[in-house]
Amino acid sequence: MIIVSPSVQIYEPKTQEELIKQIQFCGRIANQSAPEEERAASFVNRLVSGGELLTVLEHVNLTLILTCSRGTANQLVRHRIAAYTQESTRYNYLLGKSGTDLVLIKPVTLPEVICGRFTSMKEYKKQKHESNQVDDLFSASSAWVETMLEIETGYNNLCALTNQETARGVLPLDLKTTIAATMNIRQWRHVIKQRISLTCSPGMRELMGMVLLEVNDKYPLLFAKL
Repeated sequence: MIIVSPSVQIYEPKTQEELIKQIQFCGRIANQSAPEEERAASFVNRLVSGGELLTVLEHVNLTLILTCSRGTANQLVRHRIAAYTQESTRYNYLLGKSGTDLVLIKPVTLPEVICGRFTSMKEYKKQKHESNQVDDLFSASSAWVETMLEIETGYNNLCALTNQETARGVLPLDLKTTIAATMNIRQWRHVIKQRISLTCSPGMRELMGMVLLEVNDKYPLLFAKL
């Protein structure tokens, strides 16, 4: 069993200057009263900050490669308009010496769980001890790790007795998945704003928080006031 943290990557990112020039070009078609000498950054900042003509943000798409749990991905794909391509459960594992190692996402609600590769609770406790963390056998984090190990064992047994198509029905929602998500800038702003709310599920809120940090670092002008 392998435990990893979620991650966010912008696919082949363009510079902010390239994106805002495209937005400015499209925006001037509708807003011809804007001064000709107004710089693209100033023009776009006025649109975003003032909430004017946000439709021009729909002319620019952004593709993010997200690594998260299948439970979180199930929530993400509810959002439209967007394009998604997701890793199949046929490939969400690594082959180990003793069978299949499932790859799982560390739950944000269980910060005591450590990342790494484990074949048993004994090995997990050993690695946790080596990382100078106290392990409580009756804690929720230990119960989660033990449950995932049991599921992995059951999955491998089913694969041996039947086939992978049947066995993958028992895979947990904490299974790691990689999903490519493409949305226009206006839609990304909408999704991020909705999903960083405290009323959202912790896993989705964690992922969208990471998305916001990533896009705000690369495109601060386009993701202002979120």
